[in-house]
Amino acid sequence: MENPAIEIQLHDTLSQPLLSDARALSRASFAAPGRTVEQETEHRDRFCNMHDAIKWIVALDKGAVVGLTIAYRRERELRRRPFVLGGIGDVCVDPRYRRQGIASRLVHEAMRALEAAGCDVAYLCAVLEKTHLPALYGQAGFVRIPQGHTFLGASGRRYTDYDGMVAPIRSRELFDAIVRQPEPFDIGQGNW
Repeated sequence: MENPAIEIQLHDTLSQPLLSDARALSRASFAAPGRTVEQETEHRDRFCNMHDAIKWIVALDKGAVVGLTIAYRRERELRRRPFVLGGIGDVCVDPRYRRQGIASRLVHEAMRALEAAGCDVAYLCAVLEKTHLPALYGQAGFVRIPQGHTFLGASGRRYTDYDGMVAPIRSRELFDAIVRQPEPFDIGQGNW
């Protein structure tokens, strides 16, 4: 059930109060209280590229942040062909506001922002074992990357994961090539 009273806003940067609220929501949504120091260090190494952020998309209820996602953009190559990779990260909604269509609205706004930014395809990672997530992202055209994806952490360490999804934006041909290639899709440095 969609809540039309929730306002979706796009920002290049967030004012300090909105940024504080958005970070608090993200930390609460993605908290892993049992993480060891080593696991926390690896997490920071993996998710190291906030400088790729192009839009903060927030859901507001009377000025309070109740949902968030961040749109990212970076230039990449696939078989020596340059392209623009868009990314969606930190999709989260305050538990009191879930099941109201907010996450879907955030993802669709992020896809529009990526299209406006000239992205050819979009990428995201998610806990795909949670069946509602592939369904949510599938509404925006995302499919699982069957052969996985790879990237460099801030330390230079290479990671390969199998929790990525990709969707076409401006290039169906590139999307098809990514999904069909036998090797993991290289997203560059840092995951989103």
